[in-house]
Amino acid sequence: MPAPATIRLSLVRHLRPAAAAVMAAVCLTAVTARSERVVVAASGDVATLEALSPDITELVVVGEVAAPQLSYIASAFGSLRSLDLSDAAVVAFGGFERPGLPPHGPDTLPPMSLASLRAAELRLPASLRALGAAALAGSAIESLELPAGVETIAEGALAGCSRLRRVAAPGVRRVEAYAFSGCDSLAEVSLPALERVGLRAFAGCRVLEAFDFAPTLSELGEEAFAATPLREAELSPTSLTAIGPRAFAGCASLASVGLPQRLVGVGEGAFASVALDAAEFPEATDSIAPLAFAGAGSLAAVTLPPKLSTIGASAFALCTALDSIDAVALTAVPALGPDVWEGVECGRVVLTAAPDMAAQFLAAPQWREFAITWFSEVDSPAAAAPAPSVRVCFDGALLLVESSLPLESARLYLISGRQVGEVSGAGPFVETRFDTSPYADRLYILALTPAKRDTTSSHTLTLKLLR
Repeated sequence: MPAPATIRLSLVRHLRPAAAAVMAAVCLTAVTARSERVVVAASGDVATLEALSPDITELVVVGEVAAPQLSYIASAFGSLRSLDLSDAAVVAFGGFERPGLPPHGPDTLPPMSLASLRAAELRLPASLRALGAAALAGSAIESLELPAGVETIAEGALAGCSRLRRVAAPGVRRVEAYAFSGCDSLAEVSLPALERVGLRAFAGCRVLEAFDFAPTLSELGEEAFAATPLREAELSPTSLTAIGPRAFAGCASLASVGLPQRLVGVGEGAFASVALDAAEFPEATDSIAPLAFAGAGSLAAVTLPPKLSTIGASAFALCTALDSIDAVALTAVPALGPDVWEGVECGRVVLTAAPDMAAQFLAAPQWREFAITWFSEVDSPAAAAPAPSVRVCFDGALLLVESSLPLESARLYLISGRQVGEVSGAGPFVETRFDTSPYADRLYILALTPAKRDTTSSHTLTLKLLR
């Protein structure tokens, strides 16, 4: 059996028709003989390609090409293993000559032009500036290095390339919707100049465990990395101010996220059903959208930022491991949508607030379901004072309080946040009582502050009591 033929095709647009016909006839004879190297000089039409054997395995193209020639290559050569376009140049195509093929400008790999290409190896023109929509969709390429001048990977350009394992694109700034969606084998991506990731651009890339987020990244679209096995998303170096809806939803292995310092909003369902055990928001964050962390069953600790104003419906629903919320930085109680903490056992979650905010949290719907406590810091840093052992009980309407350590103050609140009793200012004490007979309420909040010892900080113990 003869060795696979390597065809070198030169598409030259400046030969006179008679000369082109003679050259084509010569080439046809050469192809029939299955020569190792054939040079074809023609006007660039598809007829020149039709003269080639459909069984060639390697094809090198030089000169000018457009959608008709590229589409023919993708569909006609079923045995092709390597396609080299590095010395070719994509020229504009008006679409009039071949109805059904979309028009395109120069230096863009035409839309759908190499879709379903059988070649595993592909070298693209050095002058290329963009990959058109679905340009390589469903192709068999296994690795792709884009020329430095390529800045855009258009919608679905590489979607469904199930054998694609590696992509290096040093100049790409924009990856549009569905660009790599369904690339089941994609494991390595280098996009150091990336600015935008569009809708579902990498969704469903089933082996993509790591991704380097470039400092230039400023837009992360809806479901951009949904249902991928990413283990870490280090976004802190990026320029992002928002994270798109469901951007990382269903990333069941995502255990670490660093949020960017300029982040203002977290999109709806952005981190739903991830594996995070902690979430700490930067100071600029103003809003957490509905379902943002819903179903994050490992999430145990949340630190809220000072400017946070709203948390959307079911934002932390089914975060069943949640046991602490650090709200010390807040100066106002954020507004909550319905069922923010649905499925969370709020009574066992400790919410720590600033001393002047505790009463507001105690009065706020949903927030008051937590075990609310607060700290009063003194100037000298030291370990916190030991918490007292406390015995409390109701004798009818009389609340009796006994402590193992001296107390500085004891305050009693209704569940609405209204203070109805206080013992303080008369020196340390270990026993006190409150008369609750004037009130019909059965649920109360008791806040006990131990007496300061030397320069230690004072920790306020908060208890919920049922009369």
